[in-house]
Amino acid sequence: MLLLPRHRDILTLPHNDIQHPMRKKLQLIGTVVSGNPLLIEAFHRRLRKASSTAVVDQAQESSIH
Repeated sequence: MLLLPRHRDILTLPHNDIQHPMRKKLQLIGTVVSGNPLLIEAFHRRLRKASSTAVVDQAQESSIH
């Protein structure tokens, strides 16, 4: 896994340069995904779980403020 450095313009739309509203909270990674269907499926399950946890954490954080 490769953790990409935070750059001001890394999360922008290429056609109009609008920056993503959550760019300060997001961290991008790069990773190699196997050609093995079982490993790809396991990766997708972990990814969905991590994404859903992030959404729940975000909702809880916004309800606290």
